[in-house]
Amino acid sequence: MPEVIRICIGTEPKMRIPEKVLMYTIRKHTSRPVAFFRMMGGFWDGAPTGVTGFSFRRWMIPEFFDHKGFAIYLEADQIVLDDIAKLWSFKDTIKKHVWCAYKGKRPLTSVLLINCAMCMTWKDIPVRMKNRELSRREVMHGKWIHPRPGDVGYEWNHVDLYKPGETKLLHYSDLKRQPWFQPDHPLRSMWEDELKEAIENGSVSQEDLRWARGIYRKKEGLHPYYQYLVKG
Repeated sequence: MPEVIRICIGTEPKMRIPEKVLMYTIRKHTSRPVAFFRMMGGFWDGAPTGVTGFSFRRWMIPEFFDHKGFAIYLEADQIVLDDIAKLWSFKDTIKKHVWCAYKGKRPLTSVLLINCAMCMTWKDIPVRMKNRELSRREVMHGKWIHPRPGDVGYEWNHVDLYKPGETKLLHYSDLKRQPWFQPDHPLRSMWEDELKEAIENGSVSQEDLRWARGIYRKKEGLHPYYQYLVKG
């Protein structure tokens, strides 16, 4: 039986629709079994807060899995355009404790492949932050990670960028223009197409849509533009 790919998703209640679209795009492109772990409530509430409610929860993943096996970290504001098994396969190349994409020389920690057994010290990050050994910026930019993470290629975290035939994961990172909140994003149609497919597939329900429309505010729920998708 194929190994189950464990995927932790950084998310918040207001991100219900994009989160479900992300999961749809992952299942759409892979034949491998996947298990999703929504990083909200319970264990995850012990993380410091950041730009988002889940900003620092990624560093809790090894402890969540008792420092055993591997896990992928993704965020709800992304869509996957290739087989996630290709990202998972980096664990079988060179021995690393973590892999990510790079933009220039800077590691992008919004997509991670983690060897949980080799990340025992990650649980100390909140203490190091409290003692001012690490700043929030340093933590989020992964400057404290040693040895340097393996490189999966920038195409696995194209930030507000799409290159046909190259982009494997599209990250709608600009919080002011994410297409579910503000549909003027130049790559809105790509997310919109995935949303429509997810509705047809049953991955996003009419109940989900009505809920998201009902709570719409500037950075919450689903923009009125998408009302045409709501039935009844």
